[in-house]
Amino acid sequence: MKIKKQINPVKVWKWTVTLLALICWSLLLLGCLSGNEQFIRWSSILLIPLILFSIIPLIGGALVIFFEKRRR
Repeated sequence: MKIKKQINPVKVWKWTVTLLALICWSLLLLGCLSGNEQFIRWSSILLIPLILFSIIPLIGGALVIFFEKRRR
């Protein structure tokens, strides 16, 4: 029997956020270089929540580690 390799959800989360952020950054760069305000507006609207969503797991992990050390 073959053992299936388990998928790490943290890695999936990081890659998804990274790829979406790259798309938004490229739209922002395209908007800045071409002077198109619509690209700049939409990439900014999409990029800010992506940055926040990418920071949430880091803050959550830091809080878990902090409270685990504090409880001991």
